[in-house]
This record gives sequence, C-alpha cells and structure tokens, in this order.
Amino acid sequence: MNLFDRRIALLLTQLAFAVLLVNELVQLSSANDKLSAMIAQQGNNDAVVARINTQLDGLARGTQQLAQHGNPQAAKIVAQLAQNGVRIDAKANGR
Repeated sequence: MNLFDRRIALLLTQLAFAVLLVNELVQLSSANDKLSAMIAQQGNNDAVVARINTQLDGLARGTQQLAQHGNPQAAKIVAQLAQNGVRIDAKANGR
C-alpha cells in the first residue's frame, strides 16, 4: 500500500466512526425524549391516583359512619373491608 491508499483507508475509518457516533447520538436523544414523556405521564398518573385515593378514603369513612349509626348494609361493607385487611381511619380529614 502506498501513502495515498493508507490515507484513504484512515479517512474512511474516521468517517465510519463519525457516522457511528452521530447515529448513537440520535438514538440517545430519541431515548431521552421518550423517557421525558414517560416521566411526565407518570406525574399525571400520580395526580389521578392521589385524587382517587382521597375519594376512596372519603367513601370508606362515610360508610363507616353509616355503619356506626346502625346501617346494616354499611356494617356488612365495613366488616368485609376489615376482613380484607383494609383499615379505615375515621379521624383522617381527606389528605
């Protein structure tokens, strides 16, 4: 191989390496965008879950109050919840 052929081979190797790096950079950028979107979606889901938990806590406390005032259906529900390991905190005032 002469000097000119070696330079071309080196240049082609450097070009291939540069293309590889650019490709990796594009893929990392795409993955970062997807991850950011997932994190944002998870934040939205967390807010929905918190709202649903607050609503369920209110329903459970209301059902417990009905049971304490003699409602037999509410008493059955409270008993079933207790049997399933659900503890109702009557003193909590909606988180």
